[in-house]
Amino acid sequence: MEIQNRFIGIDGLRALFCTGLVFYHINEVFHSAFYALLWPVYQYGGYFGNYIFFMVSGFLVAFFYKERVIDQTITFSQYISKRICKWLPMYLLTNVMMMLYLCFKDRAQLFDIKKFLTTALILPSGWFSQDTPYNQPLWFVSVLMICYILYYVIGKLSHRFSAVYMPLCIFLVFWGMILEVKAWNIPFHYRICGEGYMNFFLGVILAEIIRNPKVTRKYVLTFHIVSLGLIAAVVFVFKMLPVDMRWIITLICSNLIGIAVYEKHIVKLLSLRIIQRIGQCGLSVYMWHVPLARWFRYIESSFNLSFIDDRINMIIYLVLLFGVAQVSYRWLESVPGKGSAGIRDI
Repeated sequence: MEIQNRFIGIDGLRALFCTGLVFYHINEVFHSAFYALLWPVYQYGGYFGNYIFFMVSGFLVAFFYKERVIDQTITFSQYISKRICKWLPMYLLTNVMMMLYLCFKDRAQLFDIKKFLTTALILPSGWFSQDTPYNQPLWFVSVLMICYILYYVIGKLSHRFSAVYMPLCIFLVFWGMILEVKAWNIPFHYRICGEGYMNFFLGVILAEIIRNPKVTRKYVLTFHIVSLGLIAAVVFVFKMLPVDMRWIITLICSNLIGIAVYEKHIVKLLSLRIIQRIGQCGLSVYMWHVPLARWFRYIESSFNLSFIDDRINMIIYLVLLFGVAQVSYRWLESVPGKGSAGIRDI
């Protein structure tokens, strides 16, 4: 496949699943508003959102950086600083906002120096504990950092032993599945680490398949569509899934990425301006959605505005969230230049 700078379809997927993740996390805050309409999102949006984000991150890093990492034309500091600089300001600011919220909500709450330091050093989840940062959904960032480092190590090993690249990536997919099931309480081997390894390195494998000139667009697209059809048929016949739902979600996400890359009608749909605008600032939406929801409710209760319908509140919140995300994307996120548009790894 011809190397390109941007996957518009994947940007669209990022928008859809980021929005689903927002609904999943604010479900409790807004008392399940629109539950009758959005119950599948409230039930599974978190899984799909996390899995697709890990998978897309692995896909894009492998697609755009494989040769540079293996050929050692990019240093570790260059590689990792590009990963960090684009989201670090938002990471720190949103965690500070959540820390302040917790202090205002419970003024008797003691300051936790351990939580403060691990959050500031991006080490709260997956490294040496399963503790979450103040902005809880950002546990994802800590595990993603481990995946980035592991990928760079694999690339360095592949510089000397070229045959180890795919076997190691495949091993980490299955190792992640084991960690998801076992839920060990060991540094770098927690359940959340397994969620990251399994999906991130499956994304790496997808990139390798799509980059392979021997694999035709028609073949890949047919495989993904048939795979989704079989899943739908199994659900229709058995009314339930005979295997762990996590494996099914992973399979669905991998199929959706393949379709979003190759199927021109889906790509055209996902390229709609509003979807692309949300996908463009998807990282900012992800970073801000919980702190903004908590502060929104706190201010509402402080000014005795609880009489407003939760559905109206939720609509106001969503408009505010996407407005804040646009500002954050413009002023806080490191936006790539035009020559590398769309090379965004999270």
